[in-house]
Amino acid sequence: MADPVIWGGGDGNYDTAENWDEGVAPRTWETDALAASAVINSGNVTKSTGLAVKNGNSLTLNGGNFTSSAPGNANSFCDGSLTVNGGSLSVLGFAFDEKSHLTLAGGSISVTGGNLLIAGTVSLQSGTFTASNDFLVKEGTKISLSGATLNADYVGVVGSNTVFDFSAGKINSSRFGAAPDSYLNFTGKSTGTLVLKFPGYKLSAINDFLKSGQIRYDGAIDSGRFEIIQEDDGFTITAVP
Repeated sequence: MADPVIWGGGDGNYDTAENWDEGVAPRTWETDALAASAVINSGNVTKSTGLAVKNGNSLTLNGGNFTSSAPGNANSFCDGSLTVNGGSLSVLGFAFDEKSHLTLAGGSISVTGGNLLIAGTVSLQSGTFTASNDFLVKEGTKISLSGATLNADYVGVVGSNTVFDFSAGKINSSRFGAAPDSYLNFTGKSTGTLVLKFPGYKLSAINDFLKSGQIRYDGAIDSGRFEIIQEDDGFTITAVP
């Protein structure tokens, strides 16, 4: 596998070879010696065709702006990695498999297309992740929110036997739900805040989330470990260590 290919720092199209320091666009889908990961440190990068990151390759955004206008399912990560340490990444959507890795450690990710189905290993450490529609966690996904802010119309752990670990940061959503034996897990000493802004929710519905185990404290069903604040437009839920 070749060394990572570095964006030249200016503004331009991702697929134009001359925009990369090495004079060749990264081949993030390859498996042989031509395969190369991509690194963007600055500049404004645009892409109108699908982005395929496969076979252990990666796309790393440390700064600048990356914008893709390709359909959501055209941006695929199959045994590939996406890391955003800074800057902003804006796409219509992603397609992830169970071997993919997504890390947000600064900056922002914005998904403005249809519903987003998350899979693989997901670590939301800092920065802001915004999904304009649904943020859905597939069965078997290893996902943690440890300091970032997640904004979505609906946050759902749709796969069974799946745990969404929440130790710090904030979730802003209209609605929430979890499949059987799946749950949002406020880990021990969690400082995370869950804000649900759906006018139709009543306090009884929030208590049902806690009593049914869709929201838990350190893996346990214990509604007494949560503080619920009711506001005009919704509820704020935090853990009480």
